[in-house]
Amino acid sequence: MVKERAIDNNRVEEIVKYANLIIAHNAIFDRKFVEKQFPVFKEKSWSCTCTQIKWEEEGIASAKLEYIAYKFSLFYEAHRAEIDCFVGIHLLTKKLPISGKSVFNELLENARKKPI
Repeated sequence: MVKERAIDNNRVEEIVKYANLIIAHNAIFDRKFVEKQFPVFKEKSWSCTCTQIKWEEEGIASAKLEYIAYKFSLFYEAHRAEIDCFVGIHLLTKKLPISGKSVFNELLENARKKPI
């Protein structure tokens, strides 16, 4: 899928410079290699949907993206970067099953308390 493809580093820098927050699922993993490739990410605040939402307290036994999606009745072909991103965005629109808070608001609240 990526053979003979290239990322336009200048375009990425142009897009990211306007972002206030970078959201990733397992941000600790992603952040390392993204910041190495694109220095603009070093200047940004990051949050993590894997570690900054208390999934177990919400009755969701695993923080794996595919499992969380399943618990919200979303089935998809996991482990494709673009699809995983769309699923992550979709999950941010959902309400947590026990607290009733929105996933996005819970993420922001926890990111403000303890940034990645």
